[in-house]
Amino acid sequence: MNYFFLRYRFTSFSTITCRAFSEITSQKNGLRASANVLKCDTTLKKASSKDVASVATLPPLPQIPQKYCRSRFEEGDMVLLRDTQKRIKSSRVFLIGPLKIGNKKEIPGGILDHTNIIGKSIRDIVKTNKDKSYTIHFPTLDEYVVMIPRLMTPIYPKDANTIVALLDLHPYSRIMEAGTGNGSLTLYLARSLYPTGHLHSIDINRDASIKARENIAHFSRGIYSDYVSFSIGQCSKILNSMDITLSMYDGVALDMPEPWNELPSIVPRLKIDRYIVCYLPNMTQVLELIKQIKYHKIALATEQVLEIQWRPWNVRATVIRDRMGDENFSVKQLTLNDEIPDQALGHICRPSHEPTGHTAFLHQNLKPWYLGSKKQNYIYPIKKDVVSTLMSYLGVRNQESPTVQDT
Repeated sequence: MNYFFLRYRFTSFSTITCRAFSEITSQKNGLRASANVLKCDTTLKKASSKDVASVATLPPLPQIPQKYCRSRFEEGDMVLLRDTQKRIKSSRVFLIGPLKIGNKKEIPGGILDHTNIIGKSIRDIVKTNKDKSYTIHFPTLDEYVVMIPRLMTPIYPKDANTIVALLDLHPYSRIMEAGTGNGSLTLYLARSLYPTGHLHSIDINRDASIKARENIAHFSRGIYSDYVSFSIGQCSKILNSMDITLSMYDGVALDMPEPWNELPSIVPRLKIDRYIVCYLPNMTQVLELIKQIKYHKIALATEQVLEIQWRPWNVRATVIRDRMGDENFSVKQLTLNDEIPDQALGHICRPSHEPTGHTAFLHQNLKPWYLGSKKQNYIYPIKKDVVSTLMSYLGVRNQESPTVQDT
């Protein structure tokens, strides 16, 4: 009993001693921290007496080449026209170009001479032969992709931006795109790789490839043209003719109806732990792709399948009539002239009536390991929840779903 009592007292004394020592140490550290704070405050006070620019200086920006200095419009530029007439909703816009001296363009409100635009600054006002006025702007990439003349349906901004994010790109990436189309996705990929990466774009349609090259050259004075290489022909034949050691890619984007036919030639050229994103309009294509990858034991894992939806909202000012009294007024004129009294100011906030239709599914695949000898037996991993979700989406029974391995 005495032994256990002494042992207990000794243990308690040790615990108390350790606690007291830790408190003393923390107090000392607190004093040191307070001294450091005072020292930092003194340093900041000394620095505040000097010029602020000497405290936080930004690195100088690189000199922008004169070719890309978009302060004035030049021959060959694409121009976005905005109607100057005030409207409650957004104003009408039109895309014209490339500008050429002597050319004319017929638009709503008359004929506009390209010569009247060349040499003018951004947001200047130009007029047609019928005295209809427009402001001039350089188009954004989203506006350019949607409004340029097309040979086929483009990949719209909501999907193109998501594909760039799913590929996890950086300025030093080397990317392959199969299915150039109008060059819309090509522009988004090239912008994410600029100025040190490279994009290899392949299309089996010669006319589409030539048109895409023109579209890329006309956007922003061809700033991305030097960072894109175009090939015309079947994807597998072009890749098999290239040295595999010189054609390893950090990511692949596929826009074709049957991408599984090209995967045996593409996957060996994809780096480990990198992504392939397939743009597939129909869910049957997604399921067929999953089945073909499993059947041919291609070293790809289905990461996710996405359908991107943008829901625009209508948010604008309006007049609360009950707060205007008996005064006669026009809601349209008060709104357009920004003359709504504060006591009667309200806002309309509701989803836009514009329909948001389906475009495509984005199927993201990951290459988890190096694809060596073709005779090697690979285990095909698919996330089970992905397949079950797809099957439930189509209303397929569980016994009809393909057998998959849990990962």
